[in-house]
Amino acid sequence: MNEEDLLEKIKATLISKLAFETDNDRIEFLVGKINENIKPPKLVNAKNVNIRAIYLVNDLINSHGGRFDSQELSKLRDLIIDTPIMVGHNRKEAPLARTFFAEIVKVGDVTWLKTYFYWPKTADGVNDTFLQNIDSE
Repeated sequence: MNEEDLLEKIKATLISKLAFETDNDRIEFLVGKINENIKPPKLVNAKNVNIRAIYLVNDLINSHGGRFDSQELSKLRDLIIDTPIMVGHNRKEAPLARTFFAEIVKVGDVTWLKTYFYWPKTADGVNDTFLQNIDSE
């Protein structure tokens, strides 16, 4: 990959417009980010982790009159990597998942910090209450 192609790929990542040929390409990209950013003792793959995303914060004015500008969103994007996902910020219990990747995305006129997190799949692949709670309607 030449320098110009690399810069285009970086630009595409930052604006969340990565062009993948298939959903599997996107999954492999995200699994690669887990291994690259978290460096787990045993490399993960698409068969042994669940991956989900959340729109965490945006640049709109909040109920207290504050807002994140683009520089603050970019700094948060860099700081959020490797943070735990916990219920109610309860530090007495083990984290449920770990943040491994984040990107700045535009949804209409709103700029969001979209973060991705992962957790191990259950041994049977079925009885995963956390997954069921996230994916339920």
